[in-house]
Amino acid sequence: MLGETYCQKFLFQQNIACTRPQSISLKEVMERLTIMFDYNNHRIKVTVPETIRGQVYKMGQTTTKFKPRYLYDFLAYRLY
Repeated sequence: MLGETYCQKFLFQQNIACTRPQSISLKEVMERLTIMFDYNNHRIKVTVPETIRGQVYKMGQTTTKFKPRYLYDFLAYRLY
C-alpha cells in the first residue's frame, strides 16, 4: 500500500492520471470504450480509442484464475 501511494503521488505530480487493473470494468471497455481514472481527488472518464481497445482489454485480464495477478500495476493517462 505504501508503494502504491508513492507511485500515485509521483504520477499526480507529473500530471498523469492512473487506475488499477482491478478497477477496470472489461465489459465497460468493450461496450462503452470508457475507463475511470483517478487524479488527486477527482475521477476522470476517458474514452478509449477503438484502435487500442484490444490492448486495454488484455491489460485488464488476470494471469491466473485462482490468485488474480495482473501484468501491470497501473494504467496511466497523461493529462494535457
